[in-house]
Amino acid sequence: MEGQVLDVTRYYAGASLMLPELILGFGAAILLVFEAFAKETKSIRRPAMFAAVLLAGALAASILVSGERATLFSGMVVVDPFVDFFRVFACVAGLLGVLISLRSDEIEAATGGEYYSMFIALVLGMMLMGSASDLAMMFIAVELVSLMSYVLAGFRKHDRKGAEAALKYVIYGGAASGVMVFGFSLLYGITGHTQLSLINQEVMRFASEAALVSLSDLTKTASMPPALTAGMILAFAGFAYKIAAVPLHMWSPDVYEGAPTPFTAFLSTGPKAAGFAVLLRFFVVGFSDQASFANNLLVDISTLPWLVLVIVVSIATMTLGNLAAIGQSNIKRFLAYSSIAHAGYALIGLAAFSRTGAASVLLYMAVYLVMNIGSFFVVIWVREKTGSELIDDYKGMGTRNPFVCVVLTLCFVSLTGLPPLAGFIAKYKLFAAALERAFDFEPLARCAPDVVANMGMVAKANCALSGSGLFYALGIAAVVNSAISLYYYFRVVRKMFLEKPDDPTPIPTDGLAKAVLIPVTALLLFFGLFPDSLDRATVAAIEFKRPTMAEIEKMPTPSMPAEAKTDAEGEDAQASAE
Repeated sequence: MEGQVLDVTRYYAGASLMLPELILGFGAAILLVFEAFAKETKSIRRPAMFAAVLLAGALAASILVSGERATLFSGMVVVDPFVDFFRVFACVAGLLGVLISLRSDEIEAATGGEYYSMFIALVLGMMLMGSASDLAMMFIAVELVSLMSYVLAGFRKHDRKGAEAALKYVIYGGAASGVMVFGFSLLYGITGHTQLSLINQEVMRFASEAALVSLSDLTKTASMPPALTAGMILAFAGFAYKIAAVPLHMWSPDVYEGAPTPFTAFLSTGPKAAGFAVLLRFFVVGFSDQASFANNLLVDISTLPWLVLVIVVSIATMTLGNLAAIGQSNIKRFLAYSSIAHAGYALIGLAAFSRTGAASVLLYMAVYLVMNIGSFFVVIWVREKTGSELIDDYKGMGTRNPFVCVVLTLCFVSLTGLPPLAGFIAKYKLFAAALERAFDFEPLARCAPDVVANMGMVAKANCALSGSGLFYALGIAAVVNSAISLYYYFRVVRKMFLEKPDDPTPIPTDGLAKAVLIPVTALLLFFGLFPDSLDRATVAAIEFKRPTMAEIEKMPTPSMPAEAKTDAEGEDAQASAE
């Protein structure tokens, strides 16, 4: 159109709020190109330092743009307190991942540039998983994290175990992604939207119609369309794969054992937390009442008992992970099953489906990051000194280097959930969220004491597990599993301190080990004794932006000079008159 001026800058309005993601995206590309043409080096320190600078810059940018609330790119992503928290988490996790990789000899200097560029891209995907507010963007973010993880899991050349692990990861991951996107397609088909807040409006409409039907005919029970329930189940299955929840955990032990140990440490914390972030936003924004956060919507009118499903998955995940860890001989497989168990604990917060429950998940992931990074750093350190990843080779290590073994013991005590360390506070918050949710349930009329007395065994069991009984059962299962974990964690501690080493030669502690393990110990103690600051941060983060239709449809349009606009309006008026 002659006389029309395109205001390009309007298309990028608000892009400054994506500054952390832009830093990582452009930085990963620059690092990849730079390392391709730079002079070869025998050390991985150069790309590692470049990656650390990028992550530090993204962390500073995350803090700089925090406090904003915005809808960007037609509702594909949002900026809110939840995103602020998770950006900081992703950058800190990335920095710790880079730091512990400096200890490992499993990453070759010749391929260090490729490793760290893909590592930065993975952190970028984690950030996008936290901010995605649209099903399409969620899928893209999940796949970005998955694709980078597939490559990094099998990054070591000529390593059959790593290649096998990567192949299993790709096969399972591809199947899980297909299931998830099929669930997304069902949700789109039944609601007509991919934006979570608009899906929520349709869900509320279905709920109102179902309630009216139930009131008009008491013989009918309120229910959602079956396709909606099926879509939610399939989407939940895809997310469950990302957090290694039972029964979609099969890939985890083999991948954790076969991948480079620094990446295993990061994989067990960063992407798992990102999976919980996208899971929380999906359910809270898409399927809860904005006013009350959760009003038993998924319990009362869905054709599937959602609380039962999530609670059963939580109990099965923590139980299988803990029981399977008991018989492991490889320390990385041991920590892999431990990671599965901790995914089960974190699912308690999702099952509670409340503000307290969601905040407890974030708190648990933050503390778990510190505990697991400390544990894996010691695993890398021991592997470097002894050349072994077997638990039997830890015997007597406490006499050869007491400092490192005491830190590993503190990490295991925190993972168990014993006071006064941060792991105790993290588990306490999860258990408290479950009990708080149990108190919210009113006794069902059909489960009144005088009615229960005349019921059969099946009906009595159903009443016992309905409502509050489910959460009491979940709390009891979590406490029992924590006791089981105490046994297998201290099996390693016993070997370190109560058995004699084959080689009693002392092993000195180098500067890098002190630089990592002393802060880990300090953080576990500090947040165990003074958890208020972290608790307030996680509670404040549970504020989800729900874009309105007006914000989503607000598209930039080409601007025209006033004269051209007047002429165009005159031509339109003349055409209408004719």
